[in-house]
Amino acid sequence: ILFKRRAMDDIQYNPNFGDEEYVGVIAYGIDSISHACHWLDGGGNPCNQVLKARDFNVHLRTTHGLAAQSQSYPCRWYGCLGGVMTRPGLERHVHEVHLASRWPCNRVGCGQEFTRKQTLKDHLSGCPHPGNGGNN
Repeated sequence: ILFKRRAMDDIQYNPNFGDEEYVGVIAYGIDSISHACHWLDGGGNPCNQVLKARDFNVHLRTTHGLAAQSQSYPCRWYGCLGGVMTRPGLERHVHEVHLASRWPCNRVGCGQEFTRKQTLKDHLSGCPHPGNGGNN
């Protein structure tokens, strides 16, 4: 026998699962989604390399030359009119706008979504809706 079936009574859940763990689960999910890179090369052709969201910042730096943190770069994503930003701002822009990363609040009755992990964390600390166990 390769697998032993466990009774439902044998399954144990983490009773301390709170906001930090929830944010970690959302981060894992967002980072694991694959997207095609639509950054345009010098000839106006999109890159089209498929990457996990977690790999985009390194890809932008190594493949598309966004090496200097303090230098300003234009967003060269197909169809974007986003303007010129520093590398950290451009990396956030790509995740928020082009990859459409969203951080949802898990509180029953809330339903708000955020474009940044830190904004969700800030929201959870003061969300008026009761938590589902854990911290609030």
